[in-house]
Amino acid sequence: MQQIKQGEELDRFHDNLNCWYSIFSGFSLIVNRKTPFHRDPGASATYFDLLISGGTHSDCRLELPDLGTTLSYAPGTGVLVTGRVVRHGVSSWSGGERICLAHFMKDAVHDRLGQPRPGWMKLDDFLEILKI
Repeated sequence: MQQIKQGEELDRFHDNLNCWYSIFSGFSLIVNRKTPFHRDPGASATYFDLLISGGTHSDCRLELPDLGTTLSYAPGTGVLVTGRVVRHGVSSWSGGERICLAHFMKDAVHDRLGQPRPGWMKLDDFLEILKI
């Protein structure tokens, strides 16, 4: 992030970079759309994507067919998934508006800045962050 903020690896500097405090290099806002089963080909395979569910809907499921599971995806739910590795999607929902804010890390950003990609995340890494 320092290299981006210093403008060393960019064609031009943008003032919004001073406000970018996320560990993720990008995000997408998905509103009232089904998301067919997919993997995220540009995402970093070794890093988790953070999917946040919001809106007024009352029933929604995040499906992970590669894992043979379906998760409740009610408003306020956050899910970490290795989006490049595991297929995921939402086929339907009911009861109102559905919003998903997807946070992700792009390999192209690491490549452009000459930075190493993150290593594989482990449960112990998260427990250390959470001090559990």
